[in-house]
Amino acid sequence: MPLPRPITIANTRYLKDDVNSYSPEIIEIAKRLDANHILLSFTGTSGEDKERWNWRLIKPFVRQCHDEGLFVAFYMKLTNINWKPMFHERPESQEWLMRYADGRPAIYLGHPDRYMGCLNNPNWRNHLKEMIAKAVEHEPDSLFYDNCFVPRELAGLNDDEAAAAGWACYCGLCRVSFREYTAKKLGWECELPWPPKWDDLVWQTFVEFRDEYFADAMGMVVDYAHELNPDIVVYPNLAVPWMGGGGAKGSATHLVADKVDLILLERRGAPRLESPPAGGMPRAINAVVDWKYGSRVKNTPIWYRQNKPGSHTPDQMKIGLAESSAFNGATHHIMAALFTHEHVKADIIRHYYTWLQEYERFYVDAKPLADVALHVSTPTINWYYPNRVTQGGSDLPQNLTGLAQALVELHMPFNVALDEDLTTDHGYRVLVLPNSACMSDEEVEAVRRFVADGGGLIATADTSLYDEKFRIRDDFALADVFGAHHGQATSEVVKSEYGKGRVAFLPGDPDERFWYEGISTDLALFREALEHALDGDWPIEIDAPTTTVINLTETADGDTTLVHLINYDVQLTETQKAFGKEEVPPVTDTLARRVVGIPVTLRKPTGRAAERVRLHSTDLDDPLDLAFQESDRAVSFEIPILWIYDVIAVDWR
Repeated sequence: MPLPRPITIANTRYLKDDVNSYSPEIIEIAKRLDANHILLSFTGTSGEDKERWNWRLIKPFVRQCHDEGLFVAFYMKLTNINWKPMFHERPESQEWLMRYADGRPAIYLGHPDRYMGCLNNPNWRNHLKEMIAKAVEHEPDSLFYDNCFVPRELAGLNDDEAAAAGWACYCGLCRVSFREYTAKKLGWECELPWPPKWDDLVWQTFVEFRDEYFADAMGMVVDYAHELNPDIVVYPNLAVPWMGGGGAKGSATHLVADKVDLILLERRGAPRLESPPAGGMPRAINAVVDWKYGSRVKNTPIWYRQNKPGSHTPDQMKIGLAESSAFNGATHHIMAALFTHEHVKADIIRHYYTWLQEYERFYVDAKPLADVALHVSTPTINWYYPNRVTQGGSDLPQNLTGLAQALVELHMPFNVALDEDLTTDHGYRVLVLPNSACMSDEEVEAVRRFVADGGGLIATADTSLYDEKFRIRDDFALADVFGAHHGQATSEVVKSEYGKGRVAFLPGDPDERFWYEGISTDLALFREALEHALDGDWPIEIDAPTTTVINLTETADGDTTLVHLINYDVQLTETQKAFGKEEVPPVTDTLARRVVGIPVTLRKPTGRAAERVRLHSTDLDDPLDLAFQESDRAVSFEIPILWIYDVIAVDWR
């Protein structure tokens, strides 16, 4: 029973059997939630003597699910080994391990009972194939792969320190493979390097080697699964690269995305209202830039996992579901055990799942609309970011996340542009380079031509100061475009024109500072920069609180523009504050502060006129037709109320 095609966020509605019960009660919970895609654990890395007892339960459970019209996903592990039962059952598996530079077995996230299998090791790969074959015998519709990364080189590091130290496997096979790889790539054989030196050619070649074999291993998994069942869907747990790390949890994410059917991104914590790290007014903690990156590297719905679901308040669950829906995604961590006793949350899930099916046309093949593209620079993240940490920075740089947060708070829709997009006819009006320190000569020239031909540019900090190999230049390569030079000190936006284009350069790190402090004066700098780069022609203008997050999309037929609005202004009550955010006794103890009277001005598509403006909301019983005014350039209307999630559908004729 293959998953429906195309896969949408409406036709694959998740529930996880998080206690691995494989019981009829899980099917009843799925029906109650209107879920139709159940994730359960299959693994295959704990030894068959233990897992065969689960497998006896799984096959009849899957068949019962299929009889009820439900799909089933199996939880699998790409690198994780519960080594005690595995070593006992298969002693030869001791030779399959990833190893630190000193030869010790690589430990999974500090868990001493869990080692990691080397993806370069043909015997570990064969074991993965054996487990795929075993899984396919049990007739799942999809395979979800977790633990998609290689180990920290040094044990005991925190996330940022680990990212700065690099991630790698130093087993004998990897050492031999790297010598062969460098002989072909560089013309001479090299040993696996240690310690990291981020501007060193051998170290950079090592990172490329690591990422390529990781993507190749994931491709092997997908190809073999498809060989056994062409309809099966394979999707891994990945992360955005600026989180640091390695393998699929960082620099290889875009490579792995090309190999798999869908991707799942993971982040800890719920979408929420929270003060910046340095304190201040609460802001909307969101995953918008993650969604945008995922949509760029994989043109399918993005599935998302938010850990610690038991701590989510009902309104936070609504926000998480609304955010994922608004950005063409689906929440993956919907736990069955949670809903056996938290009925308020169960009702929320059912309501959203039912709503998505009713309005599926808003989400199937919807196209994101954006004049602005935020650049994600791979060499900057791979070399410049970790080098900043090793040079004494306490955290990875937050320029990209800070500027993304600013765009969100300014209600500016944006997409993500990768390095290769800079040298193509990408179609954006404005490029935003958030401390894109490492840029190749080809990328620099492409940006220069883009601006000269009339494009807008916003750049910050050390953008273009280094080449793609992290070799420092004498000045910004784009100094002539910026109208500013490296070391030039100013707290203002440097505004200029270059050819037919308009440029706003912000020296220093105002984007990173905005992430940590959230100061309104910095937000005003970014508004000024956007106003200049866009020459005042905003695609949409919304007068709403900064805690209202928007996205702009278009239906597949191009006849309807959709304005998605999410209200993050959910306050913790005094009861929650007394018990702490992670221990909230009353499940209903939250309060969403509604927003009323939101004026909107939306630029019209060329040659189109508005036919109808209609408000759809998960929080209203029926749609509302809105009065609107039209000019040659735009259509204007007012949204009467926003509780959590509104979708404004503007139909064109």
